[in-house]
Amino acid sequence: MSADEARLYCEAGPGVGLGHVARCLAIAEALEEDGLCPVFITGPGGAEALGWMAPGRFPVRAADAADVVRGDGICAVAVMDDYGLDRARMEAIGSQARIAVVIDDMADRELAGDLVVNPAAGSVSGVYADAVARGARLLLGPAFAPIRADIRSRRALDLVRRSSCEPDSGALLVTAGGLDGRGLAPAFLSATLDTAAASNRPVDVALGGQALSWPDVDALAALHPTRVRTHRDARDMAQLYAGADVSVGPGGVALLEKLCLGVPTLAVIVAENQRPAVEGLASLGCIASVDATTNGAVSENFQTEVQHALDGLLGNVTKLDDMWRRGAALVDGLGARRIVLAARPEANRDGASVTLRKFTADDEAALLTWQREPGMRRYFRDPAVPEPADHQAWCAARLMDPFGVCEIILVDDRPVGMARFDPAPDGDPDAPGEVSVLVSGSEQGKGTGSAALMALRRLLRERAMRAEIHPANVASQGSFRRAGFAPISDNCVTAAALAVSGR
Repeated sequence: MSADEARLYCEAGPGVGLGHVARCLAIAEALEEDGLCPVFITGPGGAEALGWMAPGRFPVRAADAADVVRGDGICAVAVMDDYGLDRARMEAIGSQARIAVVIDDMADRELAGDLVVNPAAGSVSGVYADAVARGARLLLGPAFAPIRADIRSRRALDLVRRSSCEPDSGALLVTAGGLDGRGLAPAFLSATLDTAAASNRPVDVALGGQALSWPDVDALAALHPTRVRTHRDARDMAQLYAGADVSVGPGGVALLEKLCLGVPTLAVIVAENQRPAVEGLASLGCIASVDATTNGAVSENFQTEVQHALDGLLGNVTKLDDMWRRGAALVDGLGARRIVLAARPEANRDGASVTLRKFTADDEAALLTWQREPGMRRYFRDPAVPEPADHQAWCAARLMDPFGVCEIILVDDRPVGMARFDPAPDGDPDAPGEVSVLVSGSEQGKGTGSAALMALRRLLRERAMRAEIHPANVASQGSFRRAGFAPISDNCVTAAALAVSGR
């Protein structure tokens, strides 16, 4: 097969859900944008899920043991998101790829891959010590959450709209996973309908068409025909998210999609494997949560707990506003592209890989150190080095900003600077946003700046960009020019959005 092929191994079904397929779809979209040809290798459950989630979008090949071991020649990238793959099968798949990516959120088995991705909040490197010892690089946290393009594409306008609206009149959204394997949608719906603060507000219920809980959901809907709207196999979940003031549902991929679009969410823990991710997000103030389990099983009174929690949440507009902003700042919809960038990095003139990762609170000290380097701020609008308190406040504001993008530049996985994108003041996604780049003196003169700019353009390929450069800053002018920016004045350069596919 072509060396431009990317293979995605995943599965779906009643005992697995649809999350693995949804994550792989997001990564497949990003791989295709990058000029590769994705193909899904999956069983009947995965093929059926792809048939209604993305009909005809990507080729599907049946999975069997022989294919896993033999393969069809070396491919560019292999992505594995399947609990059924053991270490030996991962190694066999990886041997047929230039780079192998493993998606994991359980940390309960030996893994084999070049990149290990766990998008859960609070995921820690220690649980992957064996994989790291075998040379794996870890991509941890919600910044690497793969979010599908149809969700991400709505983000800019939806967040602007949400920032100007009061969450007191729109719909409430109930989800329970595509297949609702535990049959909890009726309980979620009943609790929502009985919440006093939600009186008379419309409620949307979205489930996969194969969910076994539909008869009970339909029965409840029939009792509240003016309030409940049901959605089977909804093709446009992004539209439902956009219309929701608040959502109720379990953890999983849908929860991260909601955060990406700024939907305040009450997340219900209904299984132990959801606990770390949900509790991690709750600890960061991104969601409200209810633990519906007792001794590993769903508790009998969880419906009442959901009702009480939702009642308190709907009555606290300040908390809802803070919650959606924190969630949207944490999950920015660029996770799939960050994964692909890590798998297919840019390179500087020394041949070192240049990639990006999301700025975090742990980067605050390093960023101040770079700014204190002699001459670093010579051509800045304000050449003065910020005071520590001002720098701390600036970093805190960036971490809470759901609109801009702030990335740490990595050279061979070593932090060396920062690349930043700020959208147009009116939030118009079609207007050029402003870019700024800071590269440590130890990396200057190596082409690292231009490689980082190209990486940023790939990360935000739909966005046009502009930058103001001091006329005397010849080195910076060269970096931007090599990254595809063109001058429009003595101190300003611009770059158009990249093509949807191809590098």
